[in-house]
Amino acid sequence: MSFRNQSFNRLPEPAKKSKAPLIIGIIIAVIVVIAIVVVIIILLTRGSTTTPPPTPTPTPPIALICTTDSDCAGAEVCNTTLNICVECVDNTTCDGETPICKTLSGNCVECVGDGDCPGSEVCTTSGVCVKCINNGDCLENETCSGGLCVCPVPVVPLLTVVHYVGGGVQVSWNAVTGATAYNFIVDNPPGDPAPATQYTVNGVVGTSTTLVDTGNLIPIWCHGDTLGARIQAVSPCGNSIFSARKNVDNLQDVPCS
Repeated sequence: MSFRNQSFNRLPEPAKKSKAPLIIGIIIAVIVVIAIVVVIIILLTRGSTTTPPPTPTPTPPIALICTTDSDCAGAEVCNTTLNICVECVDNTTCDGETPICKTLSGNCVECVGDGDCPGSEVCTTSGVCVKCINNGDCLENETCSGGLCVCPVPVVPLLTVVHYVGGGVQVSWNAVTGATAYNFIVDNPPGDPAPATQYTVNGVVGTSTTLVDTGNLIPIWCHGDTLGARIQAVSPCGNSIFSARKNVDNLQDVPCS
């Protein structure tokens, strides 16, 4: 029996399964995992950067509430407008060094205005009388420091030359900050009753001044006497400072008359 010429019906091939659902499922799973990780990171980050709540500021003690003076302790009186106990409501409860009532704060002070202060003193915002609040309250060339008008003291001057020159003394010094005038002081020899002789000169840097003998120094400058000199630097407002004493050199041995 020959089957060569016979035909057979082939069975249909089974349908291929689609991969799309699997891919979609994987994508959804990945998205879910990523979302979970992001949420965890946000929660952890928020927990580490959250600023702790500020420490509450202690509430200052409230003044004792009152309706009459009898509701207050000690010498305090009742401010019936605010219904609180204060040191004063007018000048009648203030005395001594603080005779004025500062009604806004309810305490006794030395002053509330310049008119409450003696002389030319001024009143500070805290109710204290002082000589000055700024330089404008002081005299010319003075400065205000700590409520006082201060006259600056010049820098100590330096004598560079004190030299005897035929009947007089030549003195040189350096001008210093804060000084506008200089006094040259000649000290008499030890034990001499005569007063020191003072000369007033105007000094600038490198000034040399020859002071001519006035007629009463020559008898003193004799036979080895030691004469000394100092420079006094004077500020515009009157404060002064002295240099160190320096002996006059080259003092001639003049016979005493």
